[in-house]
Amino acid sequence: MKVTPEFLRLVQDAGWIIKSVTQDQVLGDCPNPGCTMRATLQPGKPVRKVCNASTDKEVELTGFDQGRRYLRKRRDDLTLTIDEVEVNAGLAVSYLAKFERDNPSKIPNVATFVDLCNSLGLGLYLRPKPLPLKTLRCIADTRSNQKDREAYQRQHVLRRAGAD
Repeated sequence: MKVTPEFLRLVQDAGWIIKSVTQDQVLGDCPNPGCTMRATLQPGKPVRKVCNASTDKEVELTGFDQGRRYLRKRRDDLTLTIDEVEVNAGLAVSYLAKFERDNPSKIPNVATFVDLCNSLGLGLYLRPKPLPLKTLRCIADTRSNQKDREAYQRQHVLRRAGAD
């Protein structure tokens, strides 16, 4: 059987993070930290659920404003002043105050956001999560082009290596 968007959604609904997809199977990883559970899932066969490990100490950021509020709360919980965090993070004076406002006049770049997180004892992680439906549909619809895309990627890697 062929992989379809519906099957990919079923894989994600069972809790799997899609690692790779071919025309006839999906490689899924467990999303829980420290878990090494991995499965090869095929259309027409049962899709088992992932393990039950908990991740209740982590916060998934779904937007800039949520991250801004979380950092402000963390600073308040640690009873640090804005000046202290700016010095520890290596920021310009009054930058953090402009960032923490409800209508911020400063929005940090990624490097500054990472520095802020580090100064407040927060790790910033990129962890795979379920893909949106549009992406699932695109993956399922483009598997017939997979060999050509892999060949192109190999060429691109070689070109980049030559530029270094």
